[in-house]
Amino acid sequence: MKITKKLRYIIIFIALSTISAAVIAITHKKTQTLRQQKREENYKVVKMTGGLGNQMFQYAFGLALAEESNCEVYYDLSFYEDEEQLNRPTVEEMAKNEKLCDIISARREYCLKYFNVNCKVADSERIKNCTSQIDENFVREKGISNFNNGQHEYIYDCFETIDLFDYEKYRDVFTRKFTLTVPMDQKNKDMLNKIKTVNSVAIHIRRTDHGDILGYSNMKYYDRAVKHIVAKVENPHFFIFSDDMDWVKENFGLNIPDILNNPYTFVDINDDATNYYDFEQIRNCKHQILANSTFSWWATWLNPNEDKIVTAPTPWLKNGDTRDKMMPKDWIRIQEN
Repeated sequence: MKITKKLRYIIIFIALSTISAAVIAITHKKTQTLRQQKREENYKVVKMTGGLGNQMFQYAFGLALAEESNCEVYYDLSFYEDEEQLNRPTVEEMAKNEKLCDIISARREYCLKYFNVNCKVADSERIKNCTSQIDENFVREKGISNFNNGQHEYIYDCFETIDLFDYEKYRDVFTRKFTLTVPMDQKNKDMLNKIKTVNSVAIHIRRTDHGDILGYSNMKYYDRAVKHIVAKVENPHFFIFSDDMDWVKENFGLNIPDILNNPYTFVDINDDATNYYDFEQIRNCKHQILANSTFSWWATWLNPNEDKIVTAPTPWLKNGDTRDKMMPKDWIRIQEN
């Protein structure tokens, strides 16, 4: 078959295009490999501790650090396998024995596994290769974008603050990552449907292991917060969440008259092992009354309602610390005393 000049040019063009595409693909792969190697040279290890809210703050910090400093971030989850931690009482045990609440923290589980989180776990070798240990204060002084330094560093702290980096910049990322992946059972589906069909207001009352350091948000705070919501929200329906529901049922309504004058529901269908369902329920309420708890803090921050009304207690800690650096400006701080 005779090849015309036009056909010859077409063949040459196709061949050159194929070669060019292959070269681009190889170059891109090499570039990606070099970038990954560079990130690996700067890898950091973030220690994870505490319950779900603590884990979210630490994981969020790690995501922002990886992005801002172009480094690989791994997480040390050894806390959840520590023998001393595993021997602590459960939340349910602490609810039955209030004396425990003032002397010890509850046993905690790694809960991010129930969410859309792909946590890169640091093995013992990576942890061993870290040449320095740093905390939140060091990160704040240096700046989160200045850790592309060729060093392996071990970072430990709570990172319960929104001033280390721009949280709003990562809202879509955090919303996607902190999406529950465990299917809801029918009783939780029914509760969620109820929450979505009324002017729902979540009230979170945290007890058990909050007595020693954080202290309990007292009834004066909740009374003032409920009054604030009632004045702002038409036909509110309060949904009450707690890690000590028996105590709440006996004490809460009697001390907060405005609760009894409005529809309310005790959300008592989950326990500590399935508290991620409570988290999702709080997140979907239209408004929130927080305890001094990172659990309800994150559920509230992830609430997509742009018109949400949020109250939070101040001070946040038993020692008088207000934790102003962790509070969005549009959240209403209400005095506890």
